[in-house]
Amino acid sequence: MILNTEGVSLSLPSQASATLGTLLRLREQLQLVRRGKEILEMKRDQLIREIYRLLDEIKRRSELDEEFTALYSRMKEAYMVRGPDEISSYSRAVSKPSFRVLYESLMGVRIPHIDILKEPDLDKITDPALRELAKELWELMKKTIAIGSKEMAVENLSHELAYINRVVNSLEKNIIPQLQENIRYIEVRIQEITLSEFVRIKKIRDLLHKRRGI
Repeated sequence: MILNTEGVSLSLPSQASATLGTLLRLREQLQLVRRGKEILEMKRDQLIREIYRLLDEIKRRSELDEEFTALYSRMKEAYMVRGPDEISSYSRAVSKPSFRVLYESLMGVRIPHIDILKEPDLDKITDPALRELAKELWELMKKTIAIGSKEMAVENLSHELAYINRVVNSLEKNIIPQLQENIRYIEVRIQEITLSEFVRIKKIRDLLHKRRGI
């Protein structure tokens, strides 16, 4: 019989293969499966702790939203005072930032990370008030990028956590009970075979004794 679960494939013996070798192999397999389950549970606990840690940091997004709202109000006021032409002129003078997406492994999970290769040259904005607004906006954008990376990390870690939960649940509800059932069956069959063999040998021995008596 073949038992399958997501990420787990286990071959179980038919009831006909009730041998000592099969029993030893199944006991070893059960031990390995239990050890694998323990390792998965340890990883699951680590994932949960890491997800909660990241979620705690992501809570700052609401603070950033408030900062963006306040900054937007000031930028809107500056736009109205200076006019679209002056604002556009400063915007064209500033070089655009450049980014790249890197991937790192966190507990075996591929996590995207946004790396800033080049920051905008905000010193080209000669108006001190506008330059200060632009710098504040860029700092908020960097914080938002960092929060976004953490949100992607939480999403990927959550997918891994869900997968591990499915595997652990399958091990608990299907694989381990089936192995235990097969082990019990083979133990009983070996006892029956041993007893049957003992009775057969005893009958042969009794028959030989009778013949010698004749």
